[in-house]
Amino acid sequence: MDHPCADVVRVQQSEPASSFQLPEPWSGRLHEAPLLFISSNPSLSEKERYPVADWPDDEVERFFMRRFEGGEDGAENNRTRATDGTLGRRPVAFWAATQARAAELMGRHATPGIDYALTEVVHCKSQNEEGVKHAVNFCADRYLDRVISLSPARVLVIYGAPAKAAVVASLLKGLAQHPITPATVGGLSRLVVFLPAPASFGPKTALKVLGPTGLAQVQARLSAPT
Repeated sequence: MDHPCADVVRVQQSEPASSFQLPEPWSGRLHEAPLLFISSNPSLSEKERYPVADWPDDEVERFFMRRFEGGEDGAENNRTRATDGTLGRRPVAFWAATQARAAELMGRHATPGIDYALTEVVHCKSQNEEGVKHAVNFCADRYLDRVISLSPARVLVIYGAPAKAAVVASLLKGLAQHPITPATVGGLSRLVVFLPAPASFGPKTALKVLGPTGLAQVQARLSAPT
């Protein structure tokens, strides 16, 4: 019987082992950011300068922690850094939408990687969520609580159906899943906010999903003194 992660790993199976793009633990300053977005799995791009199997551990750590802060490897203005060192011509749509949602939830400009970090319920990369269905329960049960426990985020934003199902099954057992659900997750009291994935159909802004009262509740939580 195949391992639950076999399908998502096979997406890169045709590549030599040295060019295998590593699972993405998170992006941004997870240990500081007050807002954490959780989605299905990271998208695979062969053009992005991204850690592969032969990168030293310290460079891998620096890449993910400082991913949105420019420099030799980092992205800028939501544009990825290509393998030749140039920036992509257009912002990554997912990143741009996430920055917009973060600004809306914080009620001010939001700086990627500083004001918010990103992680996923499945950490291996693929396109169009290939392999996520089979890997999600295994990966979430193994890593989700451990990653969130490293974060001080007051608000967790759960993006889309696969991430919602994994978070509910792994961390919110027995709790009603309202658009805003107060819960103790990763050892801290947080607001868990469910929003549609940026690429989905229908309303996407926090205002339309949560309403004025709900949005004000999240903004108050994020702006309260620590």
